[in-house]
Amino acid sequence: MNKIFLVFILLPFSLSAQTLYDSLYLKSPVYKHLTAMYELSKATSADIVMLGNSITFGGNWTELLGRERIVNRGVGGDNLPAVVSG
Repeated sequence: MNKIFLVFILLPFSLSAQTLYDSLYLKSPVYKHLTAMYELSKATSADIVMLGNSITFGGNWTELLGRERIVNRGVGGDNLPAVVSG
């Protein structure tokens, strides 16, 4: 059985920006609601796990990819903030 693994590389940014981002993001009602729903999921395994923002969340990935055993864990508002230094 073929498995697909998605790997995301997060670029480091300043600790103060990370701390601010985490404190705001983790308090988001959307984030809290969706992660609580995902914890209730009956899915115990999947061939593909979709991670991302509202575009990922809104996708019917089983139909779009023509595959079964896909778990969608997209969260609207998920993003990697751009931090400019210098």
